[in-house]
Amino acid sequence: MVYDRGVHEDDDLRASLRADAMVHVGQVAAGVAHELRNPLSVMETSVFLLSERFGQDPDAARHLRRITEQLRVAGAIVNDLLDTVRGTATPAATEDLDLRRAVREAVSWVARPPHVSVALGLPAEAVTVRGDARKLRQVVVNLVTNAVHFAARGDDPRVDVTLSREGSVARVVVRDRGPGIPPSMRARLFEPFATAREGGLGLGLALSRQIVEDHRGTLAVGEDDAGPGACFVLSLPVEA
Repeated sequence: MVYDRGVHEDDDLRASLRADAMVHVGQVAAGVAHELRNPLSVMETSVFLLSERFGQDPDAARHLRRITEQLRVAGAIVNDLLDTVRGTATPAATEDLDLRRAVREAVSWVARPPHVSVALGLPAEAVTVRGDARKLRQVVVNLVTNAVHFAARGDDPRVDVTLSREGSVARVVVRDRGPGIPPSMRARLFEPFATAREGGLGLGLALSRQIVEDHRGTLAVGEDDAGPGACFVLSLPVEA
């Protein structure tokens, strides 16, 4: 009975620590929302004015559309963060989407140093899942952004992003050849504020896992037998 009580006490302690962490996440989220909403609004206004002046130029119009799209994504991320910590997050959208397109777009949005290469492997046929394309893209953006950051610090600066279908499961694997995950971090990677990335807040993986679980999927550290580095595996149910 003493052992059982100890187990329950450990569970209670972990739950208390998670609750405390989410309080801090909420404080950070409120600060982020306050600091970002005004500059985002200013940028949206500037893009509108530029569109009025240069919208007839096809190249300028294309880039302005991309900026507008990314501003909307940034605003939605701020709202998602606030909703998550308040416990009011809306359910993931239930639309059929080709995961290939979501992965391709997400990879194209990630900025990377010139010496880091990103290899994208996609199947020839559609991989249809049900969910929110924007949120799933953001998960892949988070994974690839982290991979690029650590790949840039390794001797083999490349990132592999592959999508495959295995029966009724779609898997997105993001692998880098950087320094790898410190052993002390492996058990805490998906906790709020746990990060090995310099300058990172430690929220990306925690929020990404929540998004994936809302889509009835899993996000986990994968086993990488190809050498040093880190590997993350996103698994989602495939629509028949």
